[in-house]
This record gives sequence, C-alpha cells and structure tokens, in this order.
Amino acid sequence: MSTLASGRKWKIALGVVLLLVGVALVAFAVLYQSPEKEETAAVVETSSDNEETPALAWEALETVVDASPMNEDTYNFVLAGIDMGVGGDSDAYDGLSDSMMVVSINRKTKKIVLCSTLRDVWVTIPGYVKNKMNHAYKYGGAELLKQTILANYGIQVDNAIVVNFQDTVDFYDAIGGLDLEMKPEYVEYFNSCIVGHNKWLGNGSSVDKVATGTSGVMHMNGNQVLAYSRIRKMDSDIARTGRQRTVIAKTLEVLKQMSTSDLTSLATTFLSRIHTDISVEGLLSFADVLTDLDSYTVESICLPADDTYEWTNKHGMNLLNPDFEANKEIWERAVS
Repeated sequence: MSTLASGRKWKIALGVVLLLVGVALVAFAVLYQSPEKEETAAVVETSSDNEETPALAWEALETVVDASPMNEDTYNFVLAGIDMGVGGDSDAYDGLSDSMMVVSINRKTKKIVLCSTLRDVWVTIPGYVKNKMNHAYKYGGAELLKQTILANYGIQVDNAIVVNFQDTVDFYDAIGGLDLEMKPEYVEYFNSCIVGHNKWLGNGSSVDKVATGTSGVMHMNGNQVLAYSRIRKMDSDIARTGRQRTVIAKTLEVLKQMSTSDLTSLATTFLSRIHTDISVEGLLSFADVLTDLDSYTVESICLPADDTYEWTNKHGMNLLNPDFEANKEIWERAVS
C-alpha cells in the first residue's frame, strides 16, 4: 500500500472520529441539563448519587425485554456525557452519565436516529441492584451502560463515546469556534446558559454573554457554541433541532477544511480525553457515511416517550417507571 493511500485513509479515519466526537459533544451540550420532563424528576434531593457501588450481583444477565433485531446495514453507538461536578477534574470520566444518547445509522435507508435516554429512569442494571439509569456507567463504565440499555430497552449498542463538560468547550475552542446566527429572541436564553456554564468553568458571570438585541452572524467560542446548542425553551422542538443540525453541519464544514496535520494534532489532543472503544478499522468503515452525509435524514426521539411511564418514588427519589415494551416498539418504529 502506498504512503499516499495510507495518508488518505488516515485522514478519513481522523475525519470520521472527529465527526463522531463533534456530534457527541453537540449531543452532550444539548442534553446536559435534562429535558423538561426530566427537570421535574429531581423533586426530592438525595445523596444516593454519591453512594458506593453496591456489591449485589446476579449470576446471569438480567433482562427486562428481548433484544430488538439488527441487520448488517445498521450500526448503533451510545454517546455518554459524564458529570464531572462543578469545578471538577476535567479528566474525570468515572462519574454519573447524566446525558445519554443512542445514535443509530442505517446505510440502506440512509437514516440517522438520535435517541436520548433520560437519566432519572428506574432500571435494571445487570449485575447490580436496580437504580437510576445514570448509575450504570458509574458502576461499570461504558460496557455496563451498553448492557443496561440492552436489558431495559432492547437496543443493541455496538460502541460507545464518552465525553465530559469541559471537553465540549475545549473542542470548539480548538477548532477556532463557529460562525452562527444570533437572533434578538435568542439572547435571554443564550445568556442564561452562559451564566450556568461560567459557574462550571470558574469564569465571571458576565464572561461571553451578549448584549440585548444582538442580531446577525457572530463568531462564537466554545462556551458560546455550547450555549447556542442548548437553547430550547423559547420556540418549537423543530426550531431547536434545526439549530442542533446547524451546529453539527458547521462543525463538519470546519473539519473538512482542516489539513491532515491539523486533524492529526486535534485528534492527538482529544482522543486521549474522549473515551471510545471504536477501533481505527471501525472508523474507516464509516468513510462512506462521512462523504455522503448530506443524503441522510435525521430523526430525534426520546425514551421513555410521553405517555409510556408513571412516576414512582424509590429511596427518596422521584423517578420514571416506564413500560419498556412500549418504548422498545417506539425505538423499532423509529429505526425501521
């Protein structure tokens, strides 16, 4: 194999992994503070999130529903955003997975499904006592998270990408930020997100805020891109997901314009921080998706879906108790 061919393959592999990383970071940005239904879950404060890993283990994999069928044209991976705590260690990847999204890519139907899985769900965690969904990663890392998604929702997950809050800001700073359109009606919600970020980042509360009435395309740094991605309460879900797709598309544009050496530098910096079990060979297999991304449709769903769960209280926590069979059917319809 020639050096040129090897270089081309290396650039494709880097492009794929950085695209996946970019999507992962956007997904984490969007999901980090729970969706509206999830925000109401934390009614009763509890210290259970800091408890030690329980010792109880079952002899066999505990399952709630049977696995959904998969075909050779479909690939599923989970994006997990880890809570590193306010002012926490930017290299920490052993906390709770407070945002989780399963991404399904079907080459035959040219369809990508983004499926957010809420954290405050009472689930069976294989090998452990039942607990909140976000505890699975804390107890057993990405592998146990994949098993927990399979056991409860029937979704077979091939691989995982794990990021934390700091990664998102640093990634977009490293690629030089993005040019995004600010509208006057965005400003209040944008600045609210910025204030929250600044508490995490140790910044002054006014850092990176924009003036009332700001309008037009503006260049945004990592903190601002994160805030832009998370605006959601001011308009419709269609508009919100449109902004998310814009951020992903802009990210892809920037990555496509980068040289091999710049991609290599970026990958060297972030692949040591962003945890994944996807092999280089696996990344190369997605070259066709990367080059044909414009022809794919994107659908977003959330599990558990509306009207498929009841509220329950366990150990002082208000949690969602879903009908997992119903949610499995919703997943299967979405990816069909």
